[in-house]
Amino acid sequence: MSGQRLRSIAERTTAVIAHRVSRTVPSIAMDWGTGIDQAVTHVHALG
Repeated sequence: MSGQRLRSIAERTTAVIAHRVSRTVPSIAMDWGTGIDQAVTHVHALG
C-alpha cells in the first residue's frame, strides 16, 4: 500500500469519526442539561 493511499484512508477515517463525534456531542450535552434540570427540580421538591 502506498503512502498516498494510506494518507487518503486516514483522512477519510478521521472525517467520519469527527462527523460522528460532532453529531453525538450535542445530544450528550442536551442529556446532561436535562438531567441537571431534573436533579435541581427534584432537590427543590425535597426542600
